[in-house]
Amino acid sequence: FPHGKGTLYDPGLHVPCIARWPGVIQPGRTSPALLSGEDLTPTLLEAAGLPVPDSMSGISFRGLLDGSREKTRDFICAARLTHGGRPFKEGTTTHTFDLSRAVRDARYKLIYNCTPHMRYSPVDSYVDRGWIEMGEEHYWGRLPAAMDKAYYGPRPVMELYDLESDPAEFHNLAGRPELAGVQRRLTVAMQEKMILDWDFLPLPLNE
Repeated sequence: FPHGKGTLYDPGLHVPCIARWPGVIQPGRTSPALLSGEDLTPTLLEAAGLPVPDSMSGISFRGLLDGSREKTRDFICAARLTHGGRPFKEGTTTHTFDLSRAVRDARYKLIYNCTPHMRYSPVDSYVDRGWIEMGEEHYWGRLPAAMDKAYYGPRPVMELYDLESDPAEFHNLAGRPELAGVQRRLTVAMQEKMILDWDFLPLPLNE
C-alpha cells in the first residue's frame, strides 16, 4: 500500500510486539513504549540471565515486560536502502531503491531523504490495479490534494510529522519556525545514530 510496506512511514515501520511469559508478564497488559528490532537480542540475553555485550546497540526491554519500567527509549531510528536486489539504473523509483533515514519519538517523526529526486512508488504494489487507478486519478486531477502531493509531488529532503494530529503523515511540517526545536532535537538524534552505525550517507543539516 502507498505509505505502507517498504517506507519509513508508520504503516511500514509499526510492528506489534506480543509476548507471553507466565509469572512475569501480566496478562492483557499493554505498553506504548518505543522499541526497535535491535532490542530483541539484548532482551533475550537478559531474560536468560546472560550478559549483554557492550558492543550491542540495542537496549533490553525486559523491564517493560515485567512492569518495572515504563520506557527504555526516547527515540527509535529506521533506514531504507534497496529492495529486492534489483540493479540501480536511470528511472529507478523508490520501490527498488531509496536512501532514506528516519527517527521518531512518542509524538514526532523526522524523515531524511538523500535521494529526493527519485519518484515515489510503492514497494511490490507498483503494478497493482489500485496504484494504477490512483495514477489515473492523479492524471485527471481527481485525487485529494494531500494524497496527490504525498504520492506525486516532489519529494522533500526533510519531512516532519506530528503523529498525534496527523497519523497518516500527509502534512509535512519541516521548516516550521514553531517546530524548530523539535526538528533540531530529532536531527541531532539521527546524526548520533548515523555516526554510531558508521552510516555512509552525509549527515542531515541541523538548521
